[in-house]
Amino acid sequence: NARGEVTPAAVFDAFLAHHRIDARFRNPYSGWEKGAVENAVGFLRRDLMVPPPEAETHAQLGRIMLDRCDALAASSRHHRRGTAIGDVFGEDRAALMPLPSTTF
Repeated sequence: NARGEVTPAAVFDAFLAHHRIDARFRNPYSGWEKGAVENAVGFLRRDLMVPPPEAETHAQLGRIMLDRCDALAASSRHHRRGTAIGDVFGEDRAALMPLPSTTF
């Protein structure tokens, strides 16, 4: 709106309520920050997909990709904290709430 406040769509509000999520919009009108996301996608594409994984089944491909992600998380450092990304993810994971018993 004119005051710079975000007005989420009704279906998004329902999704947040269903999953007990508190949304915080940090910089809702900062479209220029999209470049950081695109940079991260390129980084992951180069680090996880080169060389291209070869697998005979979807399960095998999933295992290969999970192993690559785990290796990357163990070797990469958080840009501010200096700790392994895997450790930061572990902290986030421990704070997660269980999913609702019904689907959205």
